[in-house]
Amino acid sequence: MKQTIIAIGLLLCAGGLNAQTQPDNEWSIYLGIGSRTHNIATRGVRADIGGRRGVDYTRFFLPYFGMSTGVGLTLSDYAIMPKGFVAKSVIISTPPGLDYNFYLRTRYDDIRETALLQIPLMLRFQIPINANFLYIAVGGEYGIPVTASGTRTDYGYSDETGLKYENMPERGFMTLPGRYSIPVGDLDRKDIVSVAAEIGGKWHLVQTSFLYTGVYLNMDAHDPTSNMDVGFKIGFAFGH
Repeated sequence: MKQTIIAIGLLLCAGGLNAQTQPDNEWSIYLGIGSRTHNIATRGVRADIGGRRGVDYTRFFLPYFGMSTGVGLTLSDYAIMPKGFVAKSVIISTPPGLDYNFYLRTRYDDIRETALLQIPLMLRFQIPINANFLYIAVGGEYGIPVTASGTRTDYGYSDETGLKYENMPERGFMTLPGRYSIPVGDLDRKDIVSVAAEIGGKWHLVQTSFLYTGVYLNMDAHDPTSNMDVGFKIGFAFGH
């Protein structure tokens, strides 16, 4: 018990020595690169290289304890809509040689997220080491898909017969080559809530500016075993 009290006292003293270095309000910009592993529909688990960038704000209540939030953009391959998502359906004139009223529909397969807006809320604890810090952050992130892409197929559909007409390029019913962006307004959006953690070093530069380096881990709160984001992060922080 005596050793614990001494250790806590030393930590508080070290925090006091660093109080002049650590600002109460801190802003940071960062870049990250990592591997996102996701279970996409029935295709099993796969890993893709992803990246992130953003701006954070931290309010330090003590030199070694604070709370962070901000906004970031994550770029990766991630399924956010069911296979065969129909983005558009409009009535068209009945093509020559066919009967009944027709709809032209656009279907996207192999759908992937290309940009996810992330809003974190993290508790940050840091251990002073001379003018530097070892930091640990835990909390969560709220992710909002903002763009997606997929393989596009235009096909005809008759409500009266329930038939689809595909592979008829002369009618415009065909799978288009390449990948196509899905309009934001058409996204069947699935917001993602993640459990997040970081650990790393915070290196004092000059006055109240720091260099951050560390590793991060994000896990989908609803499916942590198949939706995971692990990577390396570097950033620059300054404050007052």
